[in-house]
Amino acid sequence: DTVWENIPYTPQLGVDYQEVFLKIIPDNPVLGDTFNLRYEGFLYVRLWMSNSTLKAKGTKNLNDRGLLLLDKFKRGSNHINSNVECIIEETPSFNTEGVEGDRFKGLFVAKFFTNLL
Repeated sequence: DTVWENIPYTPQLGVDYQEVFLKIIPDNPVLGDTFNLRYEGFLYVRLWMSNSTLKAKGTKNLNDRGLLLLDKFKRGSNHINSNVECIIEETPSFNTEGVEGDRFKGLFVAKFFTNLL
């Protein structure tokens, strides 16, 4: 399951999910109306992997998903949706964060920029 920012979600027992958040930061927002602003931001994906079966399976699922995100959002990659292009500016990071309740958790962070917002 994917949980989007500010959308209510109730975790289901034994179901892995990810929470997706965007933080947008305008750069030089006072240069005038004719200047295309550069927007920078961060994509955060918090992974929640079930620990209801075998511990080794939960940590493997967490790491596999983290590697998939790292591969999809490599530094320099561009992602286009509805004519808005975002370019990954730096090598993303992924860190496991241990156990919370019945889940293993990890955090993926990618820094991007765009001037098409």
